[in-house]
Amino acid sequence: MRILEPSFIDSHVTADPFWQQAALNAVGPVLTAFLGGLVVSILIQQIQSRRARQELRSTLSFEMMRTAYQFYYPLIEAVRSREHWTHSEHSASLISRRKQLRPPPENFDSLSQQYEDFRVAARVLEEQLRVSFPDIDARWLWHGVVDMLTARYFRLVHEPERYSGLAERHGKHTVEQEISPAARKLFMTLAEYQDAETVDAQLLRRFEIMLDQSIRIVLRTKIDPPSGAAILRAGRLRRL
Repeated sequence: MRILEPSFIDSHVTADPFWQQAALNAVGPVLTAFLGGLVVSILIQQIQSRRARQELRSTLSFEMMRTAYQFYYPLIEAVRSREHWTHSEHSASLISRRKQLRPPPENFDSLSQQYEDFRVAARVLEEQLRVSFPDIDARWLWHGVVDMLTARYFRLVHEPERYSGLAERHGKHTVEQEISPAARKLFMTLAEYQDAETVDAQLLRRFEIMLDQSIRIVLRTKIDPPSGAAILRAGRLRRL
């Protein structure tokens, strides 16, 4: 077996620092580039995530406004048509009972379909708010928007008995513990739903307030990262 001379060993030992430095010099730029690229990648992801959140906020607020007013305007037109029909077709004695009168059912065919479309779109939006927003008031205030328009629709097209059942269900929101106290105050009580003199004006006023407040929350609240389209849970499309 060959025995290495001391001079050979010494020469290699003294040469190691050179090769180490050379290796470090070669790896240094690569490592720096890798870390720099990682930082840049993280920054890009954060910017993209922030942009996606902003786009989600903008999209949701627009859809809330569009969905609400797409049903609100034909509903108000139908209300005005009913009032005109009532005044033009009946005597003064019947006009005093106009809230109990209904135009021929066929006049509401188009509005009924618009209501069904509105209800489905509104429930999808409510689920999206539930999934994306930690502030539950956004979802509940939007739920209130739907309640107000639904109640006004029921007063217009359905018999008083159906409206009364709806009012009893909706009136329970004022004591719903899941809703914050501030939001609960905006929901109508059963007594307010039953006040024939003021209920129509109250429904439209609460509709406007709740829509405004829900959109404000959507635009200002920090939201969870977007995770795709919301999926409706079983039972979400329950009868209003």
